[in-house]
Amino acid sequence: MGSFLLRKEKNLENLAPPLVLLYEIKLSLARGDSIHSCLKHYFSENHDEYSNLVLKWYHLRERDVELSYQLLKSIKSPYRRALLDLIEISLIGGSIFDYIEALEREILSACHSEIKEYLDILPLKTLLPLLLFQFPAYLLLMIGPMMNSLSESLRL
Repeated sequence: MGSFLLRKEKNLENLAPPLVLLYEIKLSLARGDSIHSCLKHYFSENHDEYSNLVLKWYHLRERDVELSYQLLKSIKSPYRRALLDLIEISLIGGSIFDYIEALEREILSACHSEIKEYLDILPLKTLLPLLLFQFPAYLLLMIGPMMNSLSESLRL
């Protein structure tokens, strides 16, 4: 068990950073808070790569809409882009609660499929050390007695 902890493992805890922001927005909207106060709270609580990207987008949006649009287009994940699009709609006064729930279902579905994909590959990853370390040991067990009898017959 101790050697398992030393291995580099995939961080599934932060599988979907947009989901954290989405839940923050959903809770804030349910409490009746504004999207601005929600984002300020999110920025103060989260300091990961995605929250830094959202913070950069938020500041660019206030200064230069074209630069924020270019940053938005450079994001590869459709879920991250969609969430920022929804925040944009909310910042200009649109209602997004129904869209938030639909996006939540899509992100959760994508998370489940990514976890399933990771679990599908896991047996192959665990088979590799088995082949690299146990197969040579079995080979030595098979060849060892033959080498011993060969060396005894050469001594005679």
